Amino acid sequence: MSEVATLVLLRHGNAERPMPDGTDEVRALTARGERQARHIAGLFQQRGWMGEGVRIVSSPLVRAEQTARIVAGALRVEVEIDNRLSTHADMPEQIESAIEHATAQGVLVLVGHNPTLSLLAHALLESPQTHERTWTGELRTGEGLVMRFAGVMRPGGGRFVEALRLLDDEPGG
Repeated sequence: MSEVATLVLLRHGNAERPMPDGTDEVRALTARGERQARHIAGLFQQRGWMGEGVRIVSSPLVRAEQTARIVAGALRVEVEIDNRLSTHADMPEQIESAIEHATAQGVLVLVGHNPTLSLLAHALLESPQTHERTWTGELRTGEGLVMRFAGVMRPGGGRFVEALRLLDDEPGG
């Protein structure tokens, strides 16, 4: 297990509706989803989260990977793909992926889907129910949940920092 300064769980941006045949894996971002990803990238830049200190790991599904690539392009980092962040992964796989990708310092961004990202947040946060004013308990599309770990990343060890999201009344919203 590794120490990590900051972990961001980022749900993909707004995406197309599911295909009539039920195919979910190929759903692309809408124009709003692209705006959400660019907005998140701008917030990361404002915090100085760029370059070598940032690691972005994404689900292989199209909408998550598109979100990750928009953010990564703005931050000048590469995107790593991890199948354990897909919609079909279970909670132990999600936690394993988060811990495995954690770095000693810097920012780790995991881009994926609900309900697994929200469940992962609840598993990792020390007390997720105390943040109802700033985080509803479920990640919305295009929302990033920022948490910090003082030592080894472990369930219940994350401290809530903030929720990042493009609001409807903001420019580009």
